[in-house]
Amino acid sequence: MYESRAYDKDTGDGFGPDPVVVLVVTGTHDVSRLLSLFNGGSPLCEQLSLGKRLARQRLDLNPQGKEPRP
Repeated sequence: MYESRAYDKDTGDGFGPDPVVVLVVTGTHDVSRLLSLFNGGSPLCEQLSLGKRLARQRLDLNPQGKEPRP
């Protein structure tokens, strides 16, 4: 199971916020598939869906850039 969260974190350095993505992968099956992807394997359909979901979460940030919209 893949859980994800995307938001912007204020760094306080005057250059604007840094993007943050938090990904939690649960279960032997999903963890091993993710490790395979990181080791150069081809993405699976659920990983492609996860990428689309993360992109939407990045685009759906509220105007303050702190938390995703509900």
